[in-house]
Amino acid sequence: MEACIDGGMPILLLSAGQAGATAPAPIVGAIVQATAECLAGLIYVNAIKPGHPAVFGTWPFVSDLRTGAMSGGSGEQALLTAGCAQMHRYYDLPGLLLALPMPKYLICRPDRNRRRQMLWPVWPD
Repeated sequence: MEACIDGGMPILLLSAGQAGATAPAPIVGAIVQATAECLAGLIYVNAIKPGHPAVFGTWPFVSDLRTGAMSGGSGEQALLTAGCAQMHRYYDLPGLLLALPMPKYLICRPDRNRRRQMLWPVWPD
């Protein structure tokens, strides 16, 4: 990551815990863990180079607790994604969300007056 920052590359801070496996099973716990991990990454990036572009990438997934398999596209997944989007807005940071089951990456600008963009990369003005 340090070489990327030195080279001027934007950084994707990605947290992809699986609720019930590598993250807490309760939805709020998985959101808190993903947010904390990305905030820690943001602190690290800014310690190296203050103001360097970084994307808050919270991608928590859901485990089927009966089988241990990922349960993408479930109602719980939608709640996790919506909760993470709210955290992006709360911290006023550009955020990367994964929309399942389709592999589309959405960059959400925290500014409420702007449309959500579907372009990569998109940085706040």
